[in-house]
Amino acid sequence: MDSPKFLLRDPSLEPLLDEFPREKLWEIFYLYQWEGFWNTSLYLRASMDCQKHFEAMDDDVILASGMTV
Repeated sequence: MDSPKFLLRDPSLEPLLDEFPREKLWEIFYLYQWEGFWNTSLYLRASMDCQKHFEAMDDDVILASGMTV
């Protein structure tokens, strides 16, 4: 059975990580700045992949919410 397309890494995005500003967080992982936001490489890759492959339709609705604390 093939993996869903969204679970596969796009190798063309990997070299781009070196070009973005980054800061180490808690000596564990890096945060990368892209389009005004700081994200881990996992979220950065997902955001870039979504932006690269998303095709809007006239009846699309995007619902987004910030985290609550």
